Amino acid sequence: MAVEDILRYGFDKFDNNEYDEAIMAFMAAHQASSDKQMKNDIFQVVNENFIAPNEGEFRKAYEENCKLLRENEKLHLANIPQYEELSLKMIPVSDSRFYVWNDEEKRFEGKQPVIVEENLQDVKTRMFSPILIDGYSDIRGIIHNEEQSRNMRVYLVLGNDRLVRQLFSYFIIPGMAEKLIELNVDIFEDKQAFKEYLIRSGAYIPREIKSDDLDEYTQMMSEIHAERIRENRKGGNVFLSICIPSFNRGKEALETIKNLQQLMYDEEIEIILCNNSSTKGVEYYEKIRELSGKDKRIIYKEMQSGCYRDSFENVIGLPTGKHALLSTDQDHIIIENLDNALQYIYDNCELGLISFETKSTVSKTIYYNREKSTIYADTFEKIYHACGSNYLTGLCFNMEAIRENDLCEKLINKYHNEDNLMYNDYTHCVFAAYLVKNSAYAFSAMLLFTDEAEEENLFDDNGGFKLQYIFPESRMKRIRNEIAILMDLELYSWDFTSCLLNAFLDVYRLLRIGYKFYFEEMIKKHSWDDTCDYVYKEQLDIINNEKVMQHVGNDYYRKQIDVQIEERYLKEIADKPYVLKN
Repeated sequence: MAVEDILRYGFDKFDNNEYDEAIMAFMAAHQASSDKQMKNDIFQVVNENFIAPNEGEFRKAYEENCKLLRENEKLHLANIPQYEELSLKMIPVSDSRFYVWNDEEKRFEGKQPVIVEENLQDVKTRMFSPILIDGYSDIRGIIHNEEQSRNMRVYLVLGNDRLVRQLFSYFIIPGMAEKLIELNVDIFEDKQAFKEYLIRSGAYIPREIKSDDLDEYTQMMSEIHAERIRENRKGGNVFLSICIPSFNRGKEALETIKNLQQLMYDEEIEIILCNNSSTKGVEYYEKIRELSGKDKRIIYKEMQSGCYRDSFENVIGLPTGKHALLSTDQDHIIIENLDNALQYIYDNCELGLISFETKSTVSKTIYYNREKSTIYADTFEKIYHACGSNYLTGLCFNMEAIRENDLCEKLINKYHNEDNLMYNDYTHCVFAAYLVKNSAYAFSAMLLFTDEAEEENLFDDNGGFKLQYIFPESRMKRIRNEIAILMDLELYSWDFTSCLLNAFLDVYRLLRIGYKFYFEEMIKKHSWDDTCDYVYKEQLDIINNEKVMQHVGNDYYRKQIDVQIEERYLKEIADKPYVLKN
């Protein structure tokens, strides 16, 4: 098609108020023409009909955008170009759609328009993946690039006056400042200004770098990271506290800390190890103390403890982060998986509790295993799962919610001096239950830890079997204490009854596991029939308790409990051959 025909088509579209199609035609004609005068005439048509009539609005928008970006501390430049110094002109075809003219090179800047009304609400922000873009000034590549818009922050380093003039040209578009603030874009004059900003502010270091000077930037980021953990860490923007209670396993604790030191995070995390009255492995704990002086992320505490309850109470009171990820001193975090875990926590930051998977290197068991991410919001489900979250590693507590509700002080005051087996031996489960009562509980379906513990001897020095919790007496004692916790939670009758009934029914599964893996020890104490008889009688005794029945509070619910526990009892008795065989 001849240039004249393209222009005629463009004018027809302009006359019909189809401005987008008109500009596309004028751009095509400009590119197709080799006549300089015709090219200039085409631009004059565009300028007179699209650009010049909006000059006043452009000037006003430029002033307002620069002012708003300065107020939000997004501009890190010594000088901002004057409006007359800008090198690009914007061609509006609607209130939110603009094509670009390069006034210095006398050409259109591609066919892609700038669109400022796109809704980014459905795009998840990559909280811990800031991106650094160096030597780039085309705002379209930032606000229209879905992958870049997923980053928490965009650090845009310009580097020369030409790029500054080009980038700031886009600020004549009304609403551009709000869009850049929404995308969390910071603009820097040069590398030195960016480096000084990171050192001064403690802002998160970029995880992705797009630059021709990649090696130089990589070296710069490594030096800043090393300097932060050595002495310049601000520590005021901690998102995740990794908390490790430890007792008499100094060697294992030291290895766990060394594993965590490999994490290339500094301001985002803190690593807390609480030594709870250890008398063994003291020399290894001393090495951890020395490491804490060299790595400012590490917080080492020695606190008095007489049992697991004390150890958990000690460590849960130490985090400064928004969330606390718990781990035993024998489990190792999978370094490459933490970024996605951090993102999952951020995306679900309103939840009370999140669990991450841990895989045992010995048994190959995966704790908190799920095929896909599952969020429990129903009261019964979340309380039931919280009470059953026995494995400490991988549990992530919402510390902001704990602090807002003074949960540490309330629970310690309430249960510390009570003889409650549930609280004493599974303190974290009680905290979890209280925490999720008014929020949700998520199983992330993300593998984050490996259990590095070696297979332990099942018998003590005197020949006694260590795993006393597997026997029916211990199982039922725990259930009695769990029910006491459930009554304290003041649940609705249906939720309380559901939790109680599921604890009753699930105990048989746990006992079957005991018979499967520790048959000789289990059968020494009880036959399967005796175990079932004992459990059933204990359950009847519990539901005949007046206080328990007050919380059940409904004859129909009581009848359901009676029916279901009898049915399960009879079923388990009938399944004896299966239990003994397996």
